[in-house]
Amino acid sequence: MRQPQKSKFGEVVFRQKLVDQHLGKNKSFPGQPDQKQILDVLKERVDSSRKIFKNLQKRNLTLSPFLEIGAEKCQRASLLSSGFKSPGFALDISFESLKSAAYFAKKLKLNKLPVLICADAENLPFADNSLPFVFAFETLHHFPDPRKTLEEMKRVTANNGYVFFSEEPVKQTVNLPVWRRDFNLTKYEKILKKLFILPFLSTLGASETRYGILENVFPVSTWQSCLKMFEEIETIYEPVFFGPKSKVGRNNQFINPLTRFLIGLQGGGITALAKIKKPQNPPTVKNVYDLLACPKCRKKLSRNISTFNCKSCKQTYPIKDKVIFLLNPVLRKKLYPNI
Repeated sequence: MRQPQKSKFGEVVFRQKLVDQHLGKNKSFPGQPDQKQILDVLKERVDSSRKIFKNLQKRNLTLSPFLEIGAEKCQRASLLSSGFKSPGFALDISFESLKSAAYFAKKLKLNKLPVLICADAENLPFADNSLPFVFAFETLHHFPDPRKTLEEMKRVTANNGYVFFSEEPVKQTVNLPVWRRDFNLTKYEKILKKLFILPFLSTLGASETRYGILENVFPVSTWQSCLKMFEEIETIYEPVFFGPKSKVGRNNQFINPLTRFLIGLQGGGITALAKIKKPQNPPTVKNVYDLLACPKCRKKLSRNISTFNCKSCKQTYPIKDKVIFLLNPVLRKKLYPNI
């Protein structure tokens, strides 16, 4: 099942207004972080991501060229480009989020940006078997099912490369979703939080869902079914508040019963690292732009000063504010009619 077009449109409209709020231009969403709050959030994400990337390096993973799916303000991709000297791509369907990457990189003291790509995670504009490291944080739950995006991530990952995702929610069984809450809690929600009642009566994503954005929470069974597509995979399930982590593999999906019980009680999170095995080797390229492919026919693109062009299907893909638009032309006209 694919993400509905109205949800993609909702992402574009919502993120545009939210980015303006994060830049201090307005305050459209009282429940969402303001400029100071989002900088604090991004700093925490950079710090936690630095630890993750260092651990992956210790395991001899090649981190470049990389592709981040759902990059938003690109803080993690900018960290790889700056602190790890890794060239790569940051991809998001929100042009406004990508355009704000330079501002936030400067605030976070990150001096180099990745290549910015406005595209659809369910139709990645990259050649098959081309990237050694493809990753996503807090992204897969915006789709009706994570399978299609994971299939795309696997498709573009090179032989002996890795697919990594983290900070995705696992469904809480003991929950009466009476309402949705935001990042900033109301006075009554703060009281319920202190009483440890809030997580059992509400779910996240109040502002997002008003714009048609999907805020799904998949059960363990859905994750297990989707991850069967990977031959070699390590998965970690973790209760959201307290309790033991449970690490499982492709051939042994037995989850610690206590972990599973506590996830059902309080909700949880999942992190996965999959090694990709393919018969073919990555294509030979001169620079990272050679890895890009037409989102309509998946043939190689040629680069001009202000566009990328497909000689096969004759499509032209514009560049605006250093963001390369590689959406299918039909979808681009609906989401960005003026570009």
